Amino acid sequence: MESPQKTDDQPSIQIHIPETLESGQYANLAISNYSQEEFMLDFVFLHLQQGRGKLLSRIVLSPRNAKRIAQLLQINIADYEAKFGKISHDESQNNAGIKLNFN
Repeated sequence: MESPQKTDDQPSIQIHIPETLESGQYANLAISNYSQEEFMLDFVFLHLQQGRGKLLSRIVLSPRNAKRIAQLLQINIADYEAKFGKISHDESQNNAGIKLNFN
């Protein structure tokens, strides 16, 4: 599958998405680490009953690109909440979903 990506000030580019990645993967744990040169994001599926997890993806980013992703997520969350309502921070209501670990 080819996915065109275009912004107002950049030309359109084609991104090939292999069939094995088209449907995505669900992760219920994210771990973030960093050094002076890079940020590392690990996405894990944690088997709660078995007490073990499987690393699904490790993404290594420059600090500049990590900040861009943080800003992109802020924009997307604001858009989501404008459309569907506020996302609750109350973990007692719903234990499902991704858990974030910080250094």
